[in-house]
Amino acid sequence: MLREGTDYGSVEASLQDKVDQVLMQLKNGQAVIVYSELHETIDIKVSQNSQLL
Repeated sequence: MLREGTDYGSVEASLQDKVDQVLMQLKNGQAVIVYSELHETIDIKVSQNSQLL
């Protein structure tokens, strides 16, 4: 949630709402945590399985 303030959606959501949405996506497999050993960073990406839906 590092990009707070850059949400251009039609409905404004609180930071807590956004965190809850991401946690739900991680729990149900729609999103995954990706680690880059090269850059020593993590990112949350849409899972490939959910892109097929």
